[in-house]
Amino acid sequence: MPPPTRFTKESVLSAAFDLVRRKGLGGLTVRHVAKTLGSSTAPVYSAFGSMEELEREVISLAHGRLLEHTARSFTELVFLNMGVGICVFAREEPWLFRALFLESVHIKANIKKLLDTLVKEMRRIPGFAEMPRKARMALLTTMWTYTHGLAIMICLGVSEDSGDAFIIQSLTGVGHLVTEAALAEHTSKRSG
Repeated sequence: MPPPTRFTKESVLSAAFDLVRRKGLGGLTVRHVAKTLGSSTAPVYSAFGSMEELEREVISLAHGRLLEHTARSFTELVFLNMGVGICVFAREEPWLFRALFLESVHIKANIKKLLDTLVKEMRRIPGFAEMPRKARMALLTTMWTYTHGLAIMICLGVSEDSGDAFIIQSLTGVGHLVTEAALAEHTSKRSG
């Protein structure tokens, strides 16, 4: 008789993440995870103490995947790439985007975590490096508002175009105005 199959915490998390990628958080149930694993529900409960713990881990993986997108080089402008990455993530991983920003009971915390990470990355960008964190966060929050709206439209299929060129063009127009205003204000405060 073959030994019983053992499921690791990683295999349970992988199955759960795959479910959320395909069905959103609504598909994340013990039974669905067990079915994906081809097992009873026991391995799920053995690996994770609760569904809340499993969901937190899935959301953490989704956040990591989003950050991979924001680090891609779509253009020569790092700050623009962050926004483009968010929109491309919404297009390529719509259920993960929904899990992070539309379905989770922790939407506010998910947004805060993303913005905190990106505002730190902005320190590496010439022009933004000298700005105080508060000024960088104000700029980022303004751009997040527009970017998030565009990403939701793309995620939900409302936008007629969701190609990289459209996203870059959409974010460049608004981004140029917002960024120039923020940099001018920062320069004015430093010299005055």
